[in-house]
Amino acid sequence: MDLRLDGERALVLASSKGLGRASATELAREGARVAISSSSRENLDAAKSAIVEEAGVSDDRVVPVVIDLTDEDGI
Repeated sequence: MDLRLDGERALVLASSKGLGRASATELAREGARVAISSSSRENLDAAKSAIVEEAGVSDDRVVPVVIDLTDEDGI
């Protein structure tokens, strides 16, 4: 599928696992630079590695951002 996302940017919240990670993977596969988020740095690092491998993109195409929306100071 060609969604014409080459050069576009995407932000996927709660994207270290499950549907969020799957969405981020497909966006990356379609050419978007993807910012992924989680409250856990460990989960983000694992998700980034998996997305890079599964989507077949370079490491700089996936940007992990730690965000904890349950904490007022978490951003």
